[in-house]
Amino acid sequence: MGGGADLAARRACEAARLIALDRVTDALTALAEDRPLPPPFDDSARMWQALAREPGVPARTVGCPARTRPCASHSRTWRFPP
Repeated sequence: MGGGADLAARRACEAARLIALDRVTDALTALAEDRPLPPPFDDSARMWQALAREPGVPARTVGCPARTRPCASHSRTWRFPP
């Protein structure tokens, strides 16, 4: 992917405490190595459904400095810890 986007994705997952999930680290590794994302990360809707069912996923809203409100299309939102 390059351009630092893979690092930004990794840092966002670390901040949201998702990095402990094997499927998340597998997807981040694929992203860093410019490989196709593994399921369910290859489909946005399936990814959100899978994360919603994952018992180790904290309910959070991950903010972006350029974004003032969470994306309305997601059933769950993620936020950096205070």
